Amino acid sequence: MSWGCDGIARVWASPFPAGLLQDGTVEPLPGLVLVGWESAKTGVLFQVYVNGRLAGVTGHLKQRLMLAAGEEARVSAIEVVWTEEAESWVDHGGELRGFLGADGDRAVILFARRAAWPLGTAARLYGNEGAGAIDFDRSLAEARVWSGAEEKWGWGCDAFGRGDFGYSGTGAVGWGQGGFGLGEFGFDEEMVALVSNGLAAGRYEFSVRVADERGHEDAGAICVAVVHVDPLPPGCRLSLEQYEAGEGRLVLRVE
Repeated sequence: MSWGCDGIARVWASPFPAGLLQDGTVEPLPGLVLVGWESAKTGVLFQVYVNGRLAGVTGHLKQRLMLAAGEEARVSAIEVVWTEEAESWVDHGGELRGFLGADGDRAVILFARRAAWPLGTAARLYGNEGAGAIDFDRSLAEARVWSGAEEKWGWGCDAFGRGDFGYSGTGAVGWGQGGFGLGEFGFDEEMVALVSNGLAAGRYEFSVRVADERGHEDAGAICVAVVHVDPLPPGCRLSLEQYEAGEGRLVLRVE
């Protein structure tokens, strides 16, 4: 494979500072975002995509920092992928699935599913719409905790005799594939994700509750989160216009 997203961790982004003001605060430079990441991969370059569009490519094998240009005060989704040097300017934006054009800023609430929850359990996301108390009369999103009996963990909680010796969790995530040491005994931690609708800039409070297959809900929240939405600018579209191998000249188009 000549490119991929594996082996890249701790991607971060922040407005690029134009300078330091007299009161000690930093004034951001409109339209520029500083993107950084960690990766132990060697012999490859890295591409940065903003809102699904190629925003730039690193110029050195050890580079883990890049400026990405975009339009001021717009929502952005930033993705980093590695690529072999020979194909460093091949645009993979159409194959990435981390951003869709219709996406806005969305809160993603993650929590660990527990073996004690029976089949048919549903997780429900509630929020406060950016102001006031959380509204528990209307759920914002809902997800099934278990897709079927084959996913259920633990002795006797799955289809008995279908798992490896001593185990019934035939559909568990697998050793080292989940949150190691954070799950229940003998299993890695697996997460359930609930995603809100697109959000404007602001401060939002969310809570997650679980309900059984009859709809009876546990009033004790299993997860409470406060999310601050601060949109970043989207990236421009960068494409290869012309390459003259004899002169070693590369011409790029910025749209």
